Amino acid sequence: MSRTDPSASPTVSREQALEEALITCQRRALLGSLCSMIAHEYNNVMSPLVTRAEFALAGNRPEDLRKALEVASRQAQRAVEISKQLRAFIEPPADPGKPVNLAEAAQEAIATLIRPLDKDGVDLILKIPSDLQLLADRNMLVHLVLNLILNARQAMLESRGYLRVSATEDGPYALLQVCDSGVGLAPERLEAFNRFFQAPDESVMADGVGLGLLVCRTIVRRFGGSIETTRNESRGCTFSVRWPLA
Repeated sequence: MSRTDPSASPTVSREQALEEALITCQRRALLGSLCSMIAHEYNNVMSPLVTRAEFALAGNRPEDLRKALEVASRQAQRAVEISKQLRAFIEPPADPGKPVNLAEAAQEAIATLIRPLDKDGVDLILKIPSDLQLLADRNMLVHLVLNLILNARQAMLESRGYLRVSATEDGPYALLQVCDSGVGLAPERLEAFNRFFQAPDESVMADGVGLGLLVCRTIVRRFGGSIETTRNESRGCTFSVRWPLA
């Protein structure tokens, strides 16, 4: 049996091995979804570099050549950062149960989007205490937040809106909320979503629950948390995650 096979370890149950495979598959699917944004941002990085270089070469003046090199240096650093963010996202989960800073994990998830949300007409409001520590695996926590942000972004593609990512302490848990002003959920779908999130297994399936939300439930439960969704008074909905504090 391969040493990389998650089912090879006697301490890993078949259920956990299947969960690992599900999470890995969804991470790869997310990369596919991010490809268009990645390509767009790389184009944004390279276009000013090429334009400035062509201008400098055409004029052949030392000051223009210097400016071209400065632009090239900045844009190349941005390209390196994009690559680092992608590499960090596809790394396999590490050992669970370590203190993870939630604000830093949320920032990493936002950076993984590559394309800023405001370019899609979404105003981001981030309110997470800088010292809030969760008992988690960093990669899985980033994966969870990224899934919820992408879910909210999808609900706001047809019109401008806001996305608020906030967190507070709630007893022994952190309450993480991802609130959007998107199209929202019909009452029957909302009820089906929450039945699915609260069911002990996959025996209750909600119509329209995508792979991303299934993975969110899997990750949250692995670390002893819970997830639910509610309708906002005006527009959109809020996904609330309770996650054990470190």
